[in-house]
Amino acid sequence: MIRTSILIAIAFALGGCQVKDSLIKAGDTISCAVKPGDIGHWVSLEQRYQSAAEAQKVKLLAKARKDSNPTPLAILLSQPGNSETELSRSLTLFRKMELQPDSNCLTDRYIYVRYQYARGTLQLQQNLNSTTAQRKALLNERNKLLDQIRALTEIERDLSIQKKEDR
Repeated sequence: MIRTSILIAIAFALGGCQVKDSLIKAGDTISCAVKPGDIGHWVSLEQRYQSAAEAQKVKLLAKARKDSNPTPLAILLSQPGNSETELSRSLTLFRKMELQPDSNCLTDRYIYVRYQYARGTLQLQQNLNSTTAQRKALLNERNKLLDQIRALTEIERDLSIQKKEDR
């Protein structure tokens, strides 16, 4: 009984040491690469961008380019409907932020998830464009073969007509 109590006390003491190191103390400062508190604004901006007409999207992008904080521009450029160039530019902006994905800063973690999303979107876009290019190349090859088949069919028909005339 005493041995069990001692083992439980040691287990709690060791477990407490591990938890204690991972907790944030009241006096600690959290180092965020991106200023906290703007997530709500960014989500709202993103929703307006996604539902906007093309002219409005251009205006939102122009406004984001003038902002001293690169985060809104990176978020807008990372949208799935954007070009590979825009997606690549968003990744460059995200990388420059020096995000701390494992930090206790929720803003950095949110932006890091956006970075991963943009990276995945760019990869999908590149794969889609590659597949489209391959498809076009195959269609061109097929059309060339069809032209050759038509030419051969015409030659066969001409030979057949000539053969009948020769008889």
